[in-house]
Amino acid sequence: MKTTSDDTLRFQSVRDSLAKFFEGTLNREMIFIKLSTNGLIVKNPPLPSVLGIAAAKYKLRPRREIVFLNRYERYYLPKESFNAKAILVNGLDEATLISKRYGHNYPERFDEDNVSLCEYCGDAHLFLGHNINGFEAKFLPWLHDPENKTFDIMTENVNILRLEHDDYGFYEDWKWPTFQELLDFYSIPVADDCTHSGMASVKLIAAIFQEMLNRTVLRRIYISL
Repeated sequence: MKTTSDDTLRFQSVRDSLAKFFEGTLNREMIFIKLSTNGLIVKNPPLPSVLGIAAAKYKLRPRREIVFLNRYERYYLPKESFNAKAILVNGLDEATLISKRYGHNYPERFDEDNVSLCEYCGDAHLFLGHNINGFEAKFLPWLHDPENKTFDIMTENVNILRLEHDDYGFYEDWKWPTFQELLDFYSIPVADDCTHSGMASVKLIAAIFQEMLNRTVLRRIYISL
């Protein structure tokens, strides 16, 4: 997509957010993360079980380039009965989960294994996702620890896409963009076989963030590189 003068004005709204996200960080490694769960979050607990975690570590290089370093992916069985509606979204039925877990030796339940993700993150303190503050952080509250920073590509794009709100929800004057709406806006192609892939979603989140960096002037964040 060619950047117009109107696009430039819209991207000024996210410039400060990006600068604040990187401010004071000597380690420019970032974790892009996507959780798959056994249902939606409801007002009253308990939260649905986590069925899958997909994460990938990238590093910010000069000239606003993010480079893939490595990945983390695990699958778990739910404590409660399988949610048929969730399976339609994430494709993680019992047979699929058992197949993905085959040959791996880690706990069956996410609640028994959440330390391993922290170990994978290591010294990285920058976390990104689509609705990461409203979804992933509910299951991973340490994302909001003082030493960590999150960047939500959904809310940060509200004033860029400027979509009329509908029953999906809205943020200030415009609706929250869906994942697909962000992919369409940034002209990011999606492979036919990645519909239910958490890792594919993580890579697409990274691609969206790369496009945001490409279209935003951010000289300040490279001073300490």
